[in-house]
Amino acid sequence: MNPLAWAAAAAMRSERERACDDRVLGEGARPTDYATSLLEVARSASPGRGRAALAMALTGVALAQGGGTKAYPTVDRVEFVLECMQKNGGKQEFLYKCACLIDEIAQTYTYDDFVEASTAARYQSLAGERGGVFRDPPQVRETAKRYLQIQGEAMKRCGVPR
Repeated sequence: MNPLAWAAAAAMRSERERACDDRVLGEGARPTDYATSLLEVARSASPGRGRAALAMALTGVALAQGGGTKAYPTVDRVEFVLECMQKNGGKQEFLYKCACLIDEIAQTYTYDDFVEASTAARYQSLAGERGGVFRDPPQVRETAKRYLQIQGEAMKRCGVPR
C-alpha cells in the first residue's frame, strides 16, 4: 500500500475522532463529566479489553483537561500508548509511562505537526524509490531528526527505555 494512502487513512480516522470528541463537548458536556464517563467505560470493560479501554480513558482525561489547539484525537493517543507498550514487552507498568510520553510530545507539537514529524521519522529507513520521499529531502530529514530528539528527551523524563 502507498504510504500516502496510509497518511490519508490516518488523517480521516483522526478527523472522525476529533469530530466525535468535539461533538460531545460541543453538546454542553462538561469536560470532567466526559472524562469520568470514559473512566467508567474503562472500569467496566472485559479483562481482554481493559488495557485499551483504560488507555482510551486516560487520553480522554487529557482531552477533557483542555487540549486546546494541540488536542490529539483519542484514537491516536490510544494507538500511540498501545504501540509504546508493545515495544516495551506489553507490561502494564508502561501504560502510564507511555501516556506520559505522548503527553510530553504533545507539549511540543500540535497534532498535525506530530503526524508529519512522526511519519517522517518512522519512514526514514523505508527502502526503495518510494522511500526516497521520506528519507531524501533535507527538510524531511531535519523534521525526523528533531522529532527523534524530542521523543528521546521525553522518553528519559517518562522512564520509557525504547
